Amino acid sequence: MKIIALILLSLIILTLTVYDIKLNSDGYDILLRNRFTKLGFGIDYKDGLQIWHFARTVHGGRAEKPLYPSVIEFVSDNLQPVRVIKADFNSDRIQEIVTLKQKDDEKLQCADYDLEIVSKGKTFLIKDVIMGESPAIRGLEKITISPKISPFIGVSYHCGMHSWGLDLYSFNGKQIKEAGTFGSDAPSIQLKDVDNDGVNEIIEEGRDWDSDNSIKDSIIYTHKYNGNEWELISKYETRTKKYIPISKQNN
Repeated sequence: MKIIALILLSLIILTLTVYDIKLNSDGYDILLRNRFTKLGFGIDYKDGLQIWHFARTVHGGRAEKPLYPSVIEFVSDNLQPVRVIKADFNSDRIQEIVTLKQKDDEKLQCADYDLEIVSKGKTFLIKDVIMGESPAIRGLEKITISPKISPFIGVSYHCGMHSWGLDLYSFNGKQIKEAGTFGSDAPSIQLKDVDNDGVNEIIEEGRDWDSDNSIKDSIIYTHKYNGNEWELISKYETRTKKYIPISKQNN
């Protein structure tokens, strides 16, 4: 018994050393955040026990993935898709629960999906965000481009062996809107502040079909959010090493 007590005491001390523990913080009844990685756990217990894990996403963001109750998910390419995330998507300081809902047999890898948002007790739905014969789902993501702009809901998926797709949706508390669609022939789509103005751009890489070696040569497109929509601002050809600002090209 003494050994068990010592082990429990050691675990408690380790937890208090590594994690900041807060009550009623960031939409959770109990919040445990790692002081070094800023990842951790959120616990809700007042309306039924739910435990959420803060996990890194493929585009460098953060997703709250439910650990309990468990959610049925299929595994594709040894990757576990994120089907539920929890975050504030309309900047009202109240978190929404976003679910990518598969409408057909859970065992199928190609099926229709709806996007559901639960906010302030109300349910919002946009149908067929991904439709039949779709590639493997990578999951949901919180796409943050600036602290001043509400984050986007990202649905990412494989388009082929080395190709990715990323669909963005916005939520203003009243409706869900499509905000942009991006594709890449590289292993991922990047989110990066290329002009150091505090706002991230989306960078996608496509093949240069004018090249004799289109698999090796590519064109890198950079998109910037102007407050209403994503617009293409530049492209870079790896074959010619040529950078082309789109605004100058159009003048």
